Amino acid sequence: DANVEVKITVGPKKTVEYNGSDQSNSDFTVTYLIGGVETTTLPSGLKLDLTATQDGEQNDDVAVIGKKVGNYEATITAKISGTAEGYTITGSEATAKIKLTIEPKPVTVIADDKQKTYGDADPTLTATENGLVGGDTLKDTYKLVRKEGEDVGKYAISFDIDDDIDVSLLNQLAVVFGADKKATIGNYDVTFKDGTFTINPAPLTVSTPSATKVFDGTALTRPNGTVSGLKNGETATVTGTGSQTRVGSSRNNYRIAWGTAKSSNYMIVQENLGTLTVTAADDDDDNPGGGGGNPGGGGNPGVTPAGPVNPDIPDDPVPQADPEPTDIPDPQPPLAEGVWALINLIAAILTAVGAIVALFRRKEEEDEDEEEQTAYKAETEDEDDSRGKKMLAAKIAGVLAGIAGPVVFLLTEDMSLPMAMVDKWTILMVAILAVQVVAAALNKKASKLDDEEEEGAEGAAN
Repeated sequence: DANVEVKITVGPKKTVEYNGSDQSNSDFTVTYLIGGVETTTLPSGLKLDLTATQDGEQNDDVAVIGKKVGNYEATITAKISGTAEGYTITGSEATAKIKLTIEPKPVTVIADDKQKTYGDADPTLTATENGLVGGDTLKDTYKLVRKEGEDVGKYAISFDIDDDIDVSLLNQLAVVFGADKKATIGNYDVTFKDGTFTINPAPLTVSTPSATKVFDGTALTRPNGTVSGLKNGETATVTGTGSQTRVGSSRNNYRIAWGTAKSSNYMIVQENLGTLTVTAADDDDDNPGGGGGNPGGGGNPGVTPAGPVNPDIPDDPVPQADPEPTDIPDPQPPLAEGVWALINLIAAILTAVGAIVALFRRKEEEDEDEEEQTAYKAETEDEDDSRGKKMLAAKIAGVLAGIAGPVVFLLTEDMSLPMAMVDKWTILMVAILAVQVVAAALNKKASKLDDEEEEGAEGAAN
């Protein structure tokens, strides 16, 4: 008779990634040794029974089964039974271990970026969990914290272990945070990515009131203003910087003195600025009694009238309502801005003075040397004619510059406004002054040549 023996050969350990469902490993093969020859077929009359035992319980699937992250093992049992003529069962049973490993699934938890307006309460911090399966969530295994600070700026949102965590919620009691912001939590290898918490400036509204007065030669100012939108009881003071002296209107500008508030935590988004208006003086303002300079009325200083107006004198016609500032001819320079420039004034003065000095000096020299020049110029008529044209051109340029400088200053500058060193007209004023300087230099050079020629003429005469 041939001997019959059963044999089980298992494959390598199977490793899979957690997917939220049952996973198994049934990688094994049953063979038979019949008369020393290995085969996969049993003789007729013999049968094979296969069973699997896992964690002390029989597994009808004849495999190792697992669902959560971990290492699993099952014992596979193969048993031969029955009879067959010519065969003797010498090895009726064989066992083998079959293994399965389920590894954590990599996921990413990203802290959601958040923002708020300075002074407001923080919004709830949240995170987005990417890669979880089977309806799993990790929110009960961590908490979100942000870096402390309430000023405008950006702050990191990071993760931490919640002290009140219920470890029974975890599939594995292994929660290990490392410096690389990774953790193995239950069935997942979690990578945590920080978020950014942004505090934006709080919006402010600045208001300054309007003010009106009748022209009296002094500046109208309005120093008081208000600011709304300050947070947490913080303070700031608004001071008006605008002024209006002449008849007309201008905007009431302002300056903010930050008290307990930080300017960097706020942003001015709206300005409600009033206007400063100076109206023309009424003729009756200089004669309130209406009595020809006699406040008592009627030429009798000892009699006091019953009211502010003498009833025996007809009332003055009711004056028309003060016209709007736009209807009053604006005496201000048409191109003036909110300031006047000191450099422009200096350039205008130097340009005008240069032209006047050049004119008078040249005229004086011409009168004194006229007779001496006549004789000598007759001999060098062509040369003098050319030089004379150049001198005339330089003189004209100097005169035009001397006129243009003051005229441009009067059209562009208002000295009742605050003073500054320069404004947008400074380049033009300096250019006009440069023309005057060049013209003066040419005139001086021509005068020097004339002096040399005069000396030559005197030497020739002697």
